[in-house]
Amino acid sequence: MSTKINWRQIKDVEELKKLATDAEGYDVDYAIMLVHGAYSRKGVQYEPEENLFWVYNHIDDSEQLLTEEQLFDTDYTNVGDAIKKGHFFVDSDQINWEIG
Repeated sequence: MSTKINWRQIKDVEELKKLATDAEGYDVDYAIMLVHGAYSRKGVQYEPEENLFWVYNHIDDSEQLLTEEQLFDTDYTNVGDAIKKGHFFVDSDQINWEIG
């Protein structure tokens, strides 16, 4: 039995920063939407003091610490590219929309 996820599109990096700064951001599911309903799960946390993004890639348990420039560089990750193309989403049931 599967559980339906209520995905909400992340419109820009500023929205991601607000949502991923939340202390519970480590437990929030983000996803790059692929074809036919498939998606690539990510964990994202933003550290405003250092202006760095921590990205956890569920597919291979790898972690990355990225600058904003690297977040939008496909040599590092596809997160920024997915944001620009409208393909980056967050599980809306897991976040506090008052900060978003």
